[in-house]
Formats: sequence, C-alpha cells, structure tokens
Amino acid sequence: MVPGRLPMAQSVSQKRAAEPKSANLIECLRGSFACDISTLSAAETAAVTAEAHKRNVENCFSGAVGCDPLRLTTEEGEIFHDAAIKRNVERCLANSATCDPIKLTVQQASQVEKLRSSHNYDVCLKGSQACDPFLLTPEQLTRMSGVFHRRNIENCLNGLISCDPTKLTGEDRAAIQNERNMRNARNCVNALSTCDPQILTKEESAAAKAARVQRNVANCLGGFPSCDPGQLSAGERNQALNALRQRNLDACIAGAARCDPSMLTSPDFVRVADAYRRRMGNGRRGQ
Repeated sequence: MVPGRLPMAQSVSQKRAAEPKSANLIECLRGSFACDISTLSAAETAAVTAEAHKRNVENCFSGAVGCDPLRLTTEEGEIFHDAAIKRNVERCLANSATCDPIKLTVQQASQVEKLRSSHNYDVCLKGSQACDPFLLTPEQLTRMSGVFHRRNIENCLNGLISCDPTKLTGEDRAAIQNERNMRNARNCVNALSTCDPQILTKEESAAAKAARVQRNVANCLGGFPSCDPGQLSAGERNQALNALRQRNLDACIAGAARCDPSMLTSPDFVRVADAYRRRMGNGRRGQ
C-alpha cells in the first residue's frame, strides 16, 4: 500500500456517498416507466433490484395484482402460499364472489359450508328474497315449515302476488276470505276504486251507501264540483242551497267575480252596498 493513498480513497468514497441520488435513480427505485436502467452503475442496479424485489413481496403478501410469485425466494414463496390460502378461506367464509372453493381443504370446505348454511337459515327466518330453501338442512326445513306457512298466510292476507293459495288449509282460506271481505267493505265505504260491490253483504252495502250520501252532502255544502244535487233529500237540498246563498253573499261582499246578484235578498243588497262603500272609501284614503 502506498503511503498517503488511503486517506484520499476514503475521501472519494465519502464524497460519492454524500452525493444526492440522481433523478433517474429515484425513478428506477420507484419502478417508474421513466427509468433508464442503461445509465445505472452496478451499485445502483443492485439497489433497484432489491427495491423491486421488496415491492413484489409486498404485493404478494397483500394480495395485490402486481404480485409475481415466481420472483419470490423459496422461503417467501412458502409464506405467500400460506397467506393466499388464509385469504381464500376468509373470502369463502365471508361468502365473497372471489372465493375459490377448489382451493379449500376438506376441513375448510366443511367449515365454510356450515357457516353458509347458518347464514342462509338466518336469511330465511327474516323472510329475505336471498333465502335459498335448497340449502336448508332437513332439520332447518322442519323448523322453517311453520315460518313459511305463516308468511304465506300473511302474503295472502295482504293480497300479494307471492301468495300461494295451494298451500293454504281450509281454515286459512276461511280466515283470509273473511279478511278480504272486511277490506273490501272498508274500500267501498271510502269510495276506493278497489271496491267490489258484488260481494258486499246487505249491511255492508247499506253502510257504503250511507257513507256515499254523507260525502255527497258534505260536497254540496262545501260547493265542490263532485256534488250530485240529484242525490240530495229535500232537507239536504235546502241546507245546500242555504250554504250556496251564504257563499254567494260572501263573494258579493268581497267584490269577487263569482258573485251572482240574482241570488241576493233585499237585506243582502244593503250589506253588499255598504261593503262596496267601505272598500271605495278605504281606497280613496289610501291614494
């Protein structure tokens, strides 16, 4: 070794270590497409290779799409394999679409099937459309038969299309028909379009007619266009005419266009004229 040369070599080495990384090296370490590997030194190439390997290991262990298992070491490959199996089991247990049942062991498949069966049973109990009755065990089907029967009765009572009348007992049919008749009676009383007057009893028909008469009287008293004067009794017609005269008087006093002077009595004319003078007087004072 030549005396005096070692300190100089250490100085050069320290200087290079202190130099900032080039822009190209930074891009290469990031795995960027802007990296130019042809300009890298041997040390920089080793650093870029190590960083790429690290990135691939992270992708493989996290289940990312950028993973390349062939670039893993034997030890890393074993860890990756175990992690992939664990992720697949977790996906299958979560009923994920990314589950690969072929990769499950017999024990894992049994565990997944047990959990899936339990989940399906809970879904069926809640009446969800996601329920798959074919996945129910014989024991679950026995417990669910009563639930299915009660739900079908409810569907039929509510007039839903999901009602299956073939599964109703004679007692069920009688109860449902009774409920349908009562609902129809209410619809007729409320003048709904779903009313079927053909199946009303005499009492129900009388109640619907009475409700219709009351509605018509109220419509005529209120001056609504749905009023049918031909359906009014003599007393009801007098009440409606009195209400009409009062509405007309109010309109004339207010100076409304719907005022009909021919309907006013002599006292009415006096009140209307007095109201007119007050309106005109207030208008002049406001000018």
